[in-house]
Amino acid sequence: MCIRRSNAPLAAVVLIACWANAVLGQSSVTIPPSSIANPADAGSTFHTNVQVRAFPTGRPQPDGGPPMSGYFYEDPASLACIYGLTRQRPQDGGCNPNNSSLNNPNGGSKAIAVVDAYDYPTAVADLAAFSAQFDVPAPTSFSVVYAPSGSGLCTTAVSTPPAQDPTGGWEVEEALDIQYAHSMAPHATLYLVEARSNSDVDLFCAVTIASNLVAEAGGGEVSMSWGSNEFPAERTADSIFTTPNRTFAVEDI
Repeated sequence: MCIRRSNAPLAAVVLIACWANAVLGQSSVTIPPSSIANPADAGSTFHTNVQVRAFPTGRPQPDGGPPMSGYFYEDPASLACIYGLTRQRPQDGGCNPNNSSLNNPNGGSKAIAVVDAYDYPTAVADLAAFSAQFDVPAPTSFSVVYAPSGSGLCTTAVSTPPAQDPTGGWEVEEALDIQYAHSMAPHATLYLVEARSNSDVDLFCAVTIASNLVAEAGGGEVSMSWGSNEFPAERTADSIFTTPNRTFAVEDI
């Protein structure tokens, strides 16, 4: 598996060189190794939910803000329109991302804590670049927090970052999660809480850290875009996700 990182301020800041088998003149949607659900891992490790659309070699990539005609994509303004976060509504003429009159959201309060596994070392710089590219308010309250190992006490963050995912898949998930959380609620305090690994104990420990951060900020949401197949003992983890005054946004867990 090989990856090639790019400094281009795109939503998916890792360009995948070996995940896709693109045919000349066509594009393909591929599933990175971090998003492959292995039934044998249920209850022990979790997977991302990100997929990557790869274009054939030589296709130009956008290096500026929208409109970017000819690309199949959504951007912060078009998604805000679709979900009714701005004054524009789909019934008022559509939410085409190439419509430069669409507005980005300008709200948000309290805190959002995004929980993912492994380290994303360029998270701060990439979020700033993404915000500049799509004319989103610059992030002023964003922090990366390192959760401790789930084998110990999950009460305090640590100063040492976890290792990076060697496949790069978790970095893509983290980029997508924080960049669109910020763009939908740019004035909320935003945390990226990184688990030591994608094991259940490490991710659940990171959820506990995230929940505490949200409580200290006066409330908000804990976001988790990772999942697993169902397993018999999963209800034993319910207490982690039922903390009062926090909303847990879970995708495919």
